[in-house]
Amino acid sequence: MFVANGLMVYALLVDDFSVSYVAKVGSTKVPTWVSVVSLWSSLEGSILFWGAMLGVFVVAGVFTNRFQDLPYQAYSIGTLLACGIFFTFLLAGPANPFGLIENPLPDGPGPNPLLQNHLLMIIHPPMLYGGYVGMTLPFSYGVAALLAGHLGVAYLRPLRFWLGVAWTFLTVGIVLGGWWAYEVLGWGGFWDWDPVENASFFPWLTATA
Repeated sequence: MFVANGLMVYALLVDDFSVSYVAKVGSTKVPTWVSVVSLWSSLEGSILFWGAMLGVFVVAGVFTNRFQDLPYQAYSIGTLLACGIFFTFLLAGPANPFGLIENPLPDGPGPNPLLQNHLLMIIHPPMLYGGYVGMTLPFSYGVAALLAGHLGVAYLRPLRFWLGVAWTFLTVGIVLGGWWAYEVLGWGGFWDWDPVENASFFPWLTATA
C-alpha cells in the first residue's frame, strides 16, 4: 500500500495523464505541493491514502498489544484484516486509481480550486483520516473483547488508549477545518453544519462519549 501511494505521488508529480486518477485531478499548472496533496483530493486517491494509514495503525496496534493473550490477539487481528480486505477490494475494483487511459490529454483540470487555496490542505485532511482510520483499532479491540469473552479493565485498556489517539486526530482536524472555513473559504463562521463537517463531528462526539 505504501508503494502504491508512492507510485501515485510520483505519477502526479510527473503529470502522467495516462493514469486515470492523474487525468482526473492532476494539472501541469499547479504548484508542486498541490500535486502532492492531490493524492487525497478526490475519492480514489483518498481511499488509497486511507489504506496506507490503515496499514500504519494496524502495525502500531498489533505491536503495542502483542503481549495480550492469543485468542484476544487473533480476534483483533482478524477484524483488522477484514477491514483491510474491504479497502483492498475497493482499490482493486470500483475505486481503482491506476486505470490506464490510451489517448490521454496533455493536461488535466487539477483538484477542486477550493482545495488549492491554502496550505492547510497539507495537514487538515490527513488529520481527519487519522481520526477516521484510528477508530478501526478500538473497534477491533471491542470485537476481540466480546468474542474472547474478556471484558475486564486489562482488555479494554488498549481500546481506550487508541480511542484517545483517534479522538486527538479528529479534534485537531476539526479545529483546523474550522479555521480554514473561517479564514479562507469565507463561510462567515467556523461552523456551518454542512455534511462534510458533520461527518467528522459525529464520530468525535461518539469518541468523546
